[in-house]
Amino acid sequence: MDVWQRASLQTKFLLLIVPLLLGVTFAFFIVFNMFAQRDAAIGLQSRMENVGVVQSQAIAGPVWVLDDQQISLVITAMSIDPDIRGVIVFDERDEPIGTIGQMVSDTETLLTTEHPILFSPRTGEEGKNIGSIRISYSASRIEELQRERFFLALGMAAIMSLIAVGGAVLALRMAVNRPLGLFLERIRQAREGDEGQDFVWNHQDEIGVLVATYNELQSSQIRFRNELADIRDQLEIRVLDRTKDLREREDQLVKARDQAESALDSLKLTQEQLVESKKLASLGQLTAGIAHEIKNPLNFMNNFSQISQDLLNELMEDLEDARSSLPAEDSAAVDDVVTMLLGNLSKINEHGARADSIVKNMLAHSREAPDAKTLIDINALAKEAMALVYHGLRAEQLGFNITMDQDLGADLPHCICFPQELQRAIMNVVMNGMQAASKHHEALGDPSRAVIKIATRLVNKQIEIEIWDNGPGMSEELQSRIFNPFFTTKSPGEGTGLGLSMAHDIVVIRHGGEMHVESSLGEHSAFLMRIPMGA
Repeated sequence: MDVWQRASLQTKFLLLIVPLLLGVTFAFFIVFNMFAQRDAAIGLQSRMENVGVVQSQAIAGPVWVLDDQQISLVITAMSIDPDIRGVIVFDERDEPIGTIGQMVSDTETLLTTEHPILFSPRTGEEGKNIGSIRISYSASRIEELQRERFFLALGMAAIMSLIAVGGAVLALRMAVNRPLGLFLERIRQAREGDEGQDFVWNHQDEIGVLVATYNELQSSQIRFRNELADIRDQLEIRVLDRTKDLREREDQLVKARDQAESALDSLKLTQEQLVESKKLASLGQLTAGIAHEIKNPLNFMNNFSQISQDLLNELMEDLEDARSSLPAEDSAAVDDVVTMLLGNLSKINEHGARADSIVKNMLAHSREAPDAKTLIDINALAKEAMALVYHGLRAEQLGFNITMDQDLGADLPHCICFPQELQRAIMNVVMNGMQAASKHHEALGDPSRAVIKIATRLVNKQIEIEIWDNGPGMSEELQSRIFNPFFTTKSPGEGTGLGLSMAHDIVVIRHGGEMHVESSLGEHSAFLMRIPMGA
């Protein structure tokens, strides 16, 4: 279908007329050949019938007397005929009495005719059938004649077809191709820009009608194109003006949207900070009030327990001489009571000291931080915090030791933050890590393997502080509660449960950062703090 659509008019004409002519020629040739073959076969068969009649009469006498020599001479004379391939003579019992040539051939087509041999001993009597003669003759001459007529008919058909096709092509070229070629050339010129002239064709045939229609369409097209060009120019001017206005409005809208989004973000942040500040202020006031109320009776309790211990010791010294006069049982009972009282007072003093530590941490937790922020070096702050905690623990615990490792970012920029609060948060986490690692490896019998590491780096425009220790680690349940106020994993009397909570509030609420823990039970714990650069 695509080939037919792309083909030229002349090609389509040839594709239609040539098969038609070939079909007519082929039909003519078949009919002509059939009649020629039939005529040749009828002529040859008629001649062979005549030959058979004549020869049957000629051989009747020799067959009657069974003269083999004469029979042989007759059939030999018959074989001289170029169309005869074989002859057989039969007697009245259908026994062959003379033969020459062949009746069947593998190389050519043989036809057969058979005639009775009639003999009349006396003139006027009816002939008696004394045998038969069978003649085989070749159809080669028929086939040769057929081939000659075939090529003759084929040549005539080819000549007639060529003449017909040539005449049709010439007529097509003169009547259609030439005017269409001129018409297409004019269309090509018009396509290239030469639209000022009409195509002139004065004939009133179909091509003339087509040319007149084309000229009218071209004139309308030129007129419409000019009108469209004017409209397009006007539209382009309007579009440019409208586009300029839209861009200005879009810029204004984008600027207004950015300002609104910035104001909204600032408002949300301010609201969150106000809410957190109010919560913290309320909690701080409540915590400070409770702590102050507890502080006075707690001080009295601690002071009186210490004084009571001192008085009991003095009483025991004063009664030393009097005790010697008492019975042994009474003296032992007095010692037991005094020892019990001293133990109770010691426990009261110990738990009072722990309660005093809790109160102090509550006061520190609720203390309002200064509003001013400072540009500081996080690396220096981290080093100082680790050193302070290490020397503080060595002063409290004789023989305390731990391996400290530092991986501080070399190109870490300075950060705006609350330095005292941030240092307090780092120290709280470092102290927990040092104590956990030291006790874990001391329990394992190898305290020298206790390690704590601190590292700083820049991650997504935030300063990350990582504090890692190889202590006992934490389960997932402990990790989920580790930043809750008053929750501690230390033994009773050793921790207040406010250190990590305070560090979390300083990093997340005060500085708008992030803090979380990563731990593997029995192996390590790592606390990650992220402080925004502009915090």
